[in-house]
Amino acid sequence: MTRRLANTAVFLTFFLLAVTSFLGKTPTFDEQGFLVRGLGYVRGDNTHMRVGHPAGLNAWNALLLRDDPTVALPLDDPSWQTTAFHQPAELFMWELGNDVRHVMFASRIMTVFLGMLLLAVVSRWAAEMSTRPWIGTFVLVLVAFDPNVLAHTRLTTTDLGLTLGTAVAGYTLWRYLIQPTWQRALVAGIGFGLLANTKFTMGLFVPLFALVILLTWAYSFWQTRRAHLPVQSLSATRFTIDHSPFTIRKILQFTIIFPTAAILTLWAMYGFDIGTLPADLPALPQLSGLTLPLAHHLEQLLDIGNRAQIGAPAFLLGDYRDTGWWYYFPIAFLTKTPLPTLILLLIATLTLLLRLRSPFTIHHALRQFTINLLTLLIPPLGYFALALTTTVNLGYRHLLPMWPFLWVLIGYGMAQGAGDKVQGAGFRGQGARPTTYYLLLTTYFLLPLWLILITFAIHPHYLAYFNVLAGGPNNGWRVLVDSNLDWGQDLAGLAEWQRENGAGTLWLSYFGEGRPDYYGLDYRGLDSFPPRLMNPYANPFYPADPAPGLYAISATNLQGVHFENHDQFAWFREREPIAKIGYSIFLYDVPARGEPAALALPLGMDMSNLPAELHAPLATNDVRPSWYEPSRSLLIPAQNG
Repeated sequence: MTRRLANTAVFLTFFLLAVTSFLGKTPTFDEQGFLVRGLGYVRGDNTHMRVGHPAGLNAWNALLLRDDPTVALPLDDPSWQTTAFHQPAELFMWELGNDVRHVMFASRIMTVFLGMLLLAVVSRWAAEMSTRPWIGTFVLVLVAFDPNVLAHTRLTTTDLGLTLGTAVAGYTLWRYLIQPTWQRALVAGIGFGLLANTKFTMGLFVPLFALVILLTWAYSFWQTRRAHLPVQSLSATRFTIDHSPFTIRKILQFTIIFPTAAILTLWAMYGFDIGTLPADLPALPQLSGLTLPLAHHLEQLLDIGNRAQIGAPAFLLGDYRDTGWWYYFPIAFLTKTPLPTLILLLIATLTLLLRLRSPFTIHHALRQFTINLLTLLIPPLGYFALALTTTVNLGYRHLLPMWPFLWVLIGYGMAQGAGDKVQGAGFRGQGARPTTYYLLLTTYFLLPLWLILITFAIHPHYLAYFNVLAGGPNNGWRVLVDSNLDWGQDLAGLAEWQRENGAGTLWLSYFGEGRPDYYGLDYRGLDSFPPRLMNPYANPFYPADPAPGLYAISATNLQGVHFENHDQFAWFREREPIAKIGYSIFLYDVPARGEPAALALPLGMDMSNLPAELHAPLATNDVRPSWYEPSRSLLIPAQNG
């Protein structure tokens, strides 16, 4: 009863932390596009919008809005008839009068439910593997209070859904490998079908899961061939022999049931649709015009081939690249994973390595121990290795799908280190020595407590979390930006700060999809991304000596990631802000120096390109530029008197 109450308390706390942390947050990049695609799909108004992902998670996020008469779609706009999503998304979120807070609450709460399912699956998996329910509770705490999980469990995006998908697929596959029945093969196939409707990144797990299955079968046959001999462990201890659970018949049974169940599950989620592939898919032109099952899914997949990215603008430790770094994700892993979790992962790894040297007393135990390690190590290690080769470095969120395996690995290692008689153990001896045992128990108590304190300290700004290796969230912008820290989520917070502090007009360089006017901001636009806040032909900003006033600059723009001139705001990088909004928008107060000076510039010449020899004689930073069209203007010098 105590454990159940503890689990309930963790689930409830997770729910409250997730919901209260998204209420004041602006829609981030991707959210409006995914939501308009999902709503168009579930209402049947537009089933061909292409966002580069399967329909499953987008449709899930839109379910509560499907029958809501107060939420309108841009059905009459010409862009609605195309496959592009950018224009319909902007109209839907900001131009049709929809209540942004309402639509975001209704869609984000659906991801929170997926987050709670993730907690349930991972904790159940850990408890089953260790045969100790309290291990499940321990792992439940690790997942529920992970700032990165909370950051993405409250967004209308696909990263949390993919993470849940890998957890379900990994858990159901493991249960089959431990006890290979046709019923478990069916459930494993269903789990993989669910994974297939999350994100096309799941394709990276196909060869990894296949490798787990093949190695398990190979190991089983190897044991069977040696069944007539005394089988020895790494420490030369004899086994009591039992027979392998795998037979040729069961393997053939699996190869039929598993893929059939996976495909039918995926197809069922599309309503068993049969459609015609469009002609504008040159990735595989021979398929154009064919009528096929899963046509919508295939259309999205083939469209990925049309516009496959070979890179994207990225920032890492002061460096800029479009084709990424092999060490991007290792640094992201080390700086954004909570330090208590990293320590627990290290302890679990060392514990399991030491257990490999311990003698097994039964044949069955070695097989289960081997299957456990194959299932928990190959998918995350393989996925991480593949991540090192990618040229698209978009953020730590792309590492989330490997974490279900690592959380369970921590629980499994904890159970082994505590000396429990766990599933797959069968070790000789009575476990750890008393001193080591109690030291481990103390560590296992203090580290989750540390994690909980970290999570409450960063609330509600989970997206900006960095551990102490990066200097905490205040210094994370020096290491990584974009979705690691600044995804446009704090525009509403900036507007609230402006109102509460009675601040006047501010200069704004914003990174995100939000609309300053919607939130009532009093601002003058600077270079932003997307570039919609300022006339690009009349840039009033002089980078070397900014005009006086209050500046609000998004962290990603502060680093100039998406600007041709990465040092656009270098002057501010060298100074301390007066405040930060959610760690993602930096506020600076620039004092006036000298008397105001008017400056007339021809249209097309902006202040950022003004030669220093023209600016210096003005002897002020309070330069007030105006622009004229040379072919249509006449300049008349001011007359004294």
